[in-house]
Amino acid sequence: MNQSSQFIPSSNTIQPEKNDPEINFANYIGIAWKGKWLIGVAFMSAFTIGVTVSLLLPETFEARSLIQIGILKNELLVNPAEEEKVFSTDTIATQIRTQLSAPNVSLLSVKNRFDVKTVIAQDKTKLNILEIKARGQNPQSALTLLTIVDQLLIERHQKLFETAIKTVEQEIGFIKQNKVQIGKQIVEVEKNIIRLDKDIQFYQKEITARADVKSEAQGRIVESYINLLDAVKQAKDAKVMAIIDLKTSLFELDQELQKKEFEKTYSTKPTTIKVAPVLPEMKIAPQRRQIVLIAGMIGLFLGVFCAFIIEFLRKNKSLLRNVSAAADKSST
Repeated sequence: MNQSSQFIPSSNTIQPEKNDPEINFANYIGIAWKGKWLIGVAFMSAFTIGVTVSLLLPETFEARSLIQIGILKNELLVNPAEEEKVFSTDTIATQIRTQLSAPNVSLLSVKNRFDVKTVIAQDKTKLNILEIKARGQNPQSALTLLTIVDQLLIERHQKLFETAIKTVEQEIGFIKQNKVQIGKQIVEVEKNIIRLDKDIQFYQKEITARADVKSEAQGRIVESYINLLDAVKQAKDAKVMAIIDLKTSLFELDQELQKKEFEKTYSTKPTTIKVAPVLPEMKIAPQRRQIVLIAGMIGLFLGVFCAFIIEFLRKNKSLLRNVSAAADKSST
């Protein structure tokens, strides 16, 4: 009797399962099969949302061009990094909006429709090339915007280039003026040397004529001629040295002039369009297939996740109920 009063586990009592710690693949399949309707509803809902969103999103086309920055004296006309900053300002966006005749469009919207970036080579070095990208809801709008941005950039660089070229031309003109002035000075000094040569010949002739002096007065005259001859020779030597200095300066100016003209011709180039913009043929957004695929995968994941959560809660609820029943029986 006492033995019958002892607690004997009934068939309803939860027995420990051997596979509780490790749920095998069959358990996963079983849980997924039980929640197949939930998974299907979640997948179809997400799929429908993805299709709807992809259809509602406007199409986006992108046009592209490459601008090669000009050089001046083998130096870039502008810093590419600074140019990126300039074309991200409200000032440029306002000019673009004006040319688009779209006063109601926000400046932020305008700035979001184009990019100005420096092209980076494979070795991570920045090139003297700017890549311009412009986007629009149709190919023509993208091309129109890109053309406007290209024109603004070219015009901006052209002003800088013209100013720089004007400076170089002024330097060349100044060198040429100096050459003319030095040339005139050389001619004048050469005339003075010719005059001094005549004076030297005259004094030498007078001294030779009075070689046999017989009186003190004649000796003084000869001495004065000798002194004058020495002075004239010194003056001539000074003029000769002046000629050498002037010709040296003229040679240096010629060298500087050749350098400036070489820089202007070969080391100075304006900014040019390396790759001209063309009408884009393919859209870049929306990627409808990708959007729908991602939405479907998210829906499938959420469906499976919810199925496992529901199964987990169901098992825990059953376990708690059985434990509670077992506890009640043991107490009686």
